[in-house]
Amino acid sequence: MSSNRVRSRKGFLLLSLLAVVMTVMVGGWLWHNLQGHSMQLIRGQIEEWRPIFIGIRWALITILSIGWSPLCCWLADKGYLTTKNTTQLQNGRWRVIGWLLVMELIVGQNLIARLLSRVGASTG
Repeated sequence: MSSNRVRSRKGFLLLSLLAVVMTVMVGGWLWHNLQGHSMQLIRGQIEEWRPIFIGIRWALITILSIGWSPLCCWLADKGYLTTKNTTQLQNGRWRVIGWLLVMELIVGQNLIARLLSRVGASTG
């Protein structure tokens, strides 16, 4: 196995481990709060933090769209990506950003439910 492939697997494993650790931390925090507080209180706290979470998601999408090319170049310079892989990533940049925006609008902003409620209110 080439050293580039080994390095990319290590990076993937580290990112996966980070995602698992963060998921466990958030789940533990929610579990702890659920044990000591009522569901209504937790729902209220989540609603208070909602604008901050929205801002963080939009900031991450923006940072990703701006930093995509430098990140690809840096990974190629370090030997993690081949020239072909770098070109493929560069070409897929806006597709990934577009899908992130669509998911944010549909899931994060609940766009479909809002549209359906407005259509139902205007016809009813």
